[in-house]
Amino acid sequence: MKNKLQHTLKVSILLIMAILIFASPPVLSRAAEATPGTQKESLKETHTLKKVRVGYLNYPGYQEGEGDEPKSGYGYEYLQQIAYYAGWEYEKD
Repeated sequence: MKNKLQHTLKVSILLIMAILIFASPPVLSRAAEATPGTQKESLKETHTLKKVRVGYLNYPGYQEGEGDEPKSGYGYEYLQQIAYYAGWEYEKD
């Protein structure tokens, strides 16, 4: 008798937990889109950026853009993210 009561209690608790889990509404969240310019400006407001000089290899698809041309590519984006998290500002030569 006691064994049957324990089994019924366990099943009831599991059923109640399952109902609560499936009845709760999902919570959706999204991060705000940030452009590199706004990231740098928001970081400047809170920290002093350290200037860092970095070697730049011009290679198609990886890093492109010379002089005043717009920079692009996987390597360039990677360096920009490192600068954002580390609080760096790259120095031009």
